[in-house]
Amino acid sequence: MDTLEWVLEPGWNFVGNPYPFSFFIGNTSQIEYCGPLTYTGVNAWSSVIDTVKSFAGYIICNKADTTRTFRVGITPIKSSGGQIANLYNGIYSFEKEGEWNAKVDFYTERDADINNNAGFHPQALNEYDEFDNPAEPYTPDGDYRIRFDWIYKHEANGFEYPLRDDIRTLEQGEGLWYGLLKAKEKLINIAVDVQGNLKEGHELILFDLSNQERFDLIKKSNHQLKNENKTDLGKRIYLIYGDRSWVDAKIAELTNMIPKHFVLNENYPNPFNPITTIQYEIPNDGNVRLVIYNILGQEVITLVNYEQWAGKYSVRWDGINQYGNQVASGTYFYFLKTNNNQSVKKMLLLK
Repeated sequence: MDTLEWVLEPGWNFVGNPYPFSFFIGNTSQIEYCGPLTYTGVNAWSSVIDTVKSFAGYIICNKADTTRTFRVGITPIKSSGGQIANLYNGIYSFEKEGEWNAKVDFYTERDADINNNAGFHPQALNEYDEFDNPAEPYTPDGDYRIRFDWIYKHEANGFEYPLRDDIRTLEQGEGLWYGLLKAKEKLINIAVDVQGNLKEGHELILFDLSNQERFDLIKKSNHQLKNENKTDLGKRIYLIYGDRSWVDAKIAELTNMIPKHFVLNENYPNPFNPITTIQYEIPNDGNVRLVIYNILGQEVITLVNYEQWAGKYSVRWDGINQYGNQVASGTYFYFLKTNNNQSVKKMLLLK
């Protein structure tokens, strides 16, 4: 039997089949690797494959910290077989209450981001471990007409890492997963496949924070998400699992992050020397511009000019202009503008 070898660096690798025939590679350990995955042709990566097609290209993630060689025996076959490897190759047997997996797909007629998994496993940890998988690289289209990642925040360094699969410990009875959806279409379809044993009385909700809309994934597996206010930031999506009171409390906590109205507060202190704080609230995602002007209407400095999620913000101004020079005493105006609102207020710098 011939052997094919792929030398894999840590992280994602692009590999291929150099032979003019397909062959079966079986189930690849998703504890040691993530993949192989192939490009589906609709701007999305596939599920884990078990058959390598002739002259085809794939991606596979080496989850080790060092380079290692992936070896597989080659047995030519006439067709691809069409089987899809189980995500955890038999480890995910769903034997215990509360052990489950939710596969979440986002798609339109042309584009998709599929196989985003979240759930509980008895051997998994809450921190990043072998049951979690990093997010796939961008597809050959080089675009993200749809791109979804679970976001894991490292407790020690505070960095955020995008994940394809985010599996938590079974010991906790509730869970909240945070994900980021970037899409360029106004309507996004959602398909969810839930496998396993949810606890009796528990809910599984997908919550769109921007629209404050909840989708019940137990009662219905297909939904449609509105994306009319498209931004490069993306939409904050949460998967929430727990009993009704716990889920309702989490949704209320998230909803309270979104202001009801556009507000530009009085700066404080005012008068100030030389530092003052400007606070504002924006009820919608979008571009935000905060500019300081002098009494002649000349721009002194732009403090904010980028997209922000709906929320409450605080910005400090130290009396420095756009050239890095300290400005003179006097009256200044701070102007806040979003896609839908604008406001201006006055402040006094005294020395």
